[in-house]
Amino acid sequence: MDIFLSVLKVAGIVLLCIVLFLIAILLLILLVPYRYKIHGEKSGGISAYVKVTWLLHFVVVLLTYDDGINLRIKILGIPFYDRKRKAQKARLKAEKERLKAKRASLAADKRKKKDDKEAEHTAAEADPEVEVIKDQAADETAEDTKENIETGAEKSSGGKEKKNLFSRFFRKDKNSPKGKKESFDEFIDRILDAIWDICFDLPDIIEEGGEALLDKIEKIREKIEELFGTIEYYHRLLGSEGAEWVYEYVKKHVLKILKAVKPTRFDALVNIADDDPANVAKVYEYEVYALPFIELIRGRRGRVIVNAYQDEKYFDMNATLKGHVFLLAVAWHGMMLLFNKKVKAFIKRLKREEEAEEKKKNG
Repeated sequence: MDIFLSVLKVAGIVLLCIVLFLIAILLLILLVPYRYKIHGEKSGGISAYVKVTWLLHFVVVLLTYDDGINLRIKILGIPFYDRKRKAQKARLKAEKERLKAKRASLAADKRKKKDDKEAEHTAAEADPEVEVIKDQAADETAEDTKENIETGAEKSSGGKEKKNLFSRFFRKDKNSPKGKKESFDEFIDRILDAIWDICFDLPDIIEEGGEALLDKIEKIREKIEELFGTIEYYHRLLGSEGAEWVYEYVKKHVLKILKAVKPTRFDALVNIADDDPANVAKVYEYEVYALPFIELIRGRRGRVIVNAYQDEKYFDMNATLKGHVFLLAVAWHGMMLLFNKKVKAFIKRLKREEEAEEKKKNG
């Protein structure tokens, strides 16, 4: 009995250690921030990379773009996955298989030719007339080839002559006999007939165009009605009971999620040149418009420098964005949005109203 209790005690301690280890791993995953760095550079070519690290570079994920996309994952500094290296190994393996198959095919062809020569030599020794027949067949083949070449040359020369012959003439009526040149009077008559046909068919053309225009006007009217219907729907929706509370609740948690993933520093150096001084002035004008957004993501120590010159056109950029993600905050506020009863009830009501609107349109 004492032995059994001792075994249970050891098993319980082992299970407790495993549970505590899993809890510690879960807390590390939720509490330790994931740091990211996004870097982009354009100087002649374009290169960029996205680097995500966790727990003092215990895990490093690096996505790079430079003449192709590559993904690398390292754990404790040991390469765990490298897409480019994996693809390179696959290409080398496929190349080896291809060369191996090619060598086997060449060896098989060589053996086959050798066997055919041996068979022909044996047949020639057995029957001397075989060589005579082969020579006659070769002569006939050469004559047929020569005749085909001459015939092709005659056809090509005839076609060329035909093309040159017709290129000298005006476009003729299909019913006119071949080889007859169209006179200037016939050309004028044909043009007048074409104009008369257009004038005769003009009412039909106008009627068809008018119908197409009316169809377009009808479609535009339907689009406008749909737009007004959408505006009325959202006006009714925002004025319904509980909509204001849901709006404020969702806004609060979404802002907290954005705060948990907000960048902490943004550095950028941009050099722009243009030969038009008006465009150079516009660059600084756009920089002024973008200042609120730049201040939002620049952070306390970030710097954004924009230089504009009047010179030959070029654009160089070097930008780096750093930040961190708190997974616990993102998961918590995400669950608050997903599992709130009032939000779920509001979404269900929206779905019922949309279904009713669809039935009304289709009915």
